[in-house]
Amino acid sequence: MRTEIKSTLARGTGGGLLARSAGVGIGFLSHVLLARLLQAEEYSRYIYVLTWLNVLVLLGKAGLDTATLRFVAAYRSSGEAGRLRGFLRKSRSIGFTVSVLVAATAGAVVTALSGRLDPVLYSAFLVSCLALPVNGLLAIRSACLQAMKQVIRAELPQSVARPALTLAGAWLLFRILGRAPRSDETLGAYLAAGILALVVVEYWNRSALSGVETAAPPEYETGLWVKTAMPLLLISGFHLVLNQTDTLMLGMIRSTGEAGAYAVASRVTQLIFLGQWAVNAIAAPMFSELHHGGKKERLQEAATYAARAAFLVTVPLAFGLVFFGRQVLAIFSSEFTVAWTALAILAAGQIIHVLCGSVGLLMTMTGRENAAGKIIGMAAVLNIVLNAVLIPRFGLEGAAVSTAVSTAFWNITLVFLVRKRIGIRSTVL
Repeated sequence: MRTEIKSTLARGTGGGLLARSAGVGIGFLSHVLLARLLQAEEYSRYIYVLTWLNVLVLLGKAGLDTATLRFVAAYRSSGEAGRLRGFLRKSRSIGFTVSVLVAATAGAVVTALSGRLDPVLYSAFLVSCLALPVNGLLAIRSACLQAMKQVIRAELPQSVARPALTLAGAWLLFRILGRAPRSDETLGAYLAAGILALVVVEYWNRSALSGVETAAPPEYETGLWVKTAMPLLLISGFHLVLNQTDTLMLGMIRSTGEAGAYAVASRVTQLIFLGQWAVNAIAAPMFSELHHGGKKERLQEAATYAARAAFLVTVPLAFGLVFFGRQVLAIFSSEFTVAWTALAILAAGQIIHVLCGSVGLLMTMTGRENAAGKIIGMAAVLNIVLNAVLIPRFGLEGAAVSTAVSTAFWNITLVFLVRKRIGIRSTVL
């Protein structure tokens, strides 16, 4: 049994790490090339609109991507074909409906403000509204593949193929139009790439679940599914606050120059999380299956192996990025090297995160999402308060300390909650 858990985690982590690393590399390259192709003003508009789109997609998904990880894995492991079929139908219809409603609301707001917006920016926002339902469904259906431990298939279309196709579309527009494409035109390429990615993901889902459609009539527990998805949506929102508040408040309190340098350092330290993400991608459905099947000893083994695997990948990355931090920051601009100390502090926070193990997943995959949401919500409030106190005096370093302390708070607190409520030791040791 131990060998089976270790081999499953090793295969899934290796595949996930490879796919996510390829996605990070291609995503970085595509943004560099798009910045040069579109030129500064249009690229800035493109990124600005994409940032808003990512926030709205969070609402459009309605927490169903994480709920999919939990319920699809649980129903498949227990052979509940009727509930699995019902959940797949309902999650798809609810996700699409909510995404369309959010997109329509956003479109109405943008139209109402059209007189204050640059025509190209207005057009770009409208195109992004069309992309919102596509992105929402893509996230939910990719989570379904991940729940079936098809990590590479879940990752390739949206993280690798989509940025590459967007870049190819922008280059094609450049060749056809004989000029640099505008931000709205590039978002059109982004939308087309998203539709293609969704088609591929949907095809792979249908292939993997072909037997489910005839195995049993659909059974619906819509109340349970929605009740579970709502706190998961809140958790995603709190994580968004934790990830963005430091940069935003730094820009408001100090200067946009400091915020820009800090944003680069923050983005660089996200590379440290590659190992944790790769492990979580395969650990999430495994935790759900083992808990749903009442296999507590195997759940403990999976949690321990997952924590150690993430630690082995993360620590070398963290120390490497800190040691070569100034050189990495200088790739973006020599002015950004002032953020090296902040980078080191953020890296320390990430190491604490990894030492605690996959505590967030253990809580959400075992039905403790309400308790997890309260703790992460408290961490988000703590982050805002610390930023307000520390940024005026310490600048970049104050923002980094705020985020590192907030990250440590919710992870360490959840370590004790996981131990108390699930009876599992989540840490590396």
